[in-house]
Amino acid sequence: MLTGANAEVHPDWAWEVAISGTGEPGAVQAVQAETGSTSARGIDVSGSVEDKTITFTVSKDVIGDDVSNYRYIIVIGSQDGFGTGKWRDVDATPKTWRLGGGADPADDDGIDYDPNIVDIILEGDGQQAMLSSYDVAGHVYAQITGFEMPAIAQQIYGFKYVSSTADSAILEWSTTQAASGNLTCNIAGQTVASVNQAWSSESLTSTVTATDLTAGTEYECIVSIGEITSEMVNFTTTTVIDEEPPELLNLAAEVLDDGRVRISWYTSESATESISLDGTEIHTDEFATKKNHEHITAILSDGDYNLVISSADASGNSNSSTIEFSVDVGATADNGNSGNANSGGNSASDSDDEGEASSEISTTTMQIAVLAIVFLLIVAFIRVSRNDNEENDKWS
Repeated sequence: MLTGANAEVHPDWAWEVAISGTGEPGAVQAVQAETGSTSARGIDVSGSVEDKTITFTVSKDVIGDDVSNYRYIIVIGSQDGFGTGKWRDVDATPKTWRLGGGADPADDDGIDYDPNIVDIILEGDGQQAMLSSYDVAGHVYAQITGFEMPAIAQQIYGFKYVSSTADSAILEWSTTQAASGNLTCNIAGQTVASVNQAWSSESLTSTVTATDLTAGTEYECIVSIGEITSEMVNFTTTTVIDEEPPELLNLAAEVLDDGRVRISWYTSESATESISLDGTEIHTDEFATKKNHEHITAILSDGDYNLVISSADASGNSNSSTIEFSVDVGATADNGNSGNANSGGNSASDSDDEGEASSEISTTTMQIAVLAIVFLLIVAFIRVSRNDNEENDKWS
């Protein structure tokens, strides 16, 4: 687990993201198991003395979308601002700033093997046995597990109208499970469906464009998954036929330290996304829902690149823009793109000549650096010797 808990997560329950929070303002963080990176973004922790509750609100950007299928380990301990990882130690007997009921550190290596956890959320009554499974003499930490979320019934919620044109509308909703179903719309006050579109989504948020609508007309729409239906959403299509493409502004390609590239731009109205790199399409978003656009590429090899982005509004009017950029960070590409072929390579003899020249320069530089260090040491020694003599003269 995280430092200070003094327990191990059972291998079958190996964690991917850990969320840590303490009573100190701002002392919250998420730890990614794969990289070890930490961040406090997307996490909010609050407590209520009256309700005796602690509430963690965590963005899906931190833990992902499939929260209903995750397994969770939730542990609680006493906070010590000066303790390891902000945990208060649990010893055999209570002491100043320490809890009792556990075990003292091992005599031979001084390490605490008993957990500093005072509570853990589990199904059943196995908490005491789990937290007592450590062995100080054998240098074994307690291994802990957690619980799985109970099955959540399928629900449709957050159904909303996003935007519309004279003949189309963008609608969005969320479900508790990945699903497929139908979007049905009829003209307000009528019972005959004007739109009956099938949809399917692997994510929990779905966006669909209803097409073949009539300008200046009010529609009533519902989403269904089998016999499960959403609330009704009303909207009216516009009467103005849009023929102007969106403006594309502030297109930028920022090369990151690891060789990835952050591509960003702004459109004057909500628009789709299409990104092509050296003629290969690398990203698309077919729904016109955003004005601020950003995409981070996979790691790219060093070289020159030609980037083309295209955006279309909900009426299908499109615009595009082009930018060129170079990558020079020495990263190894993980997408098979080795860079622009025009960057080329030298012949074997050229490479040898460059290698020899580089070697000679490096050797000369090293010699100069060593001489400079020796010179500085001699000067420092002379100054120290002079100071010693002056001090001796002063007190003689």
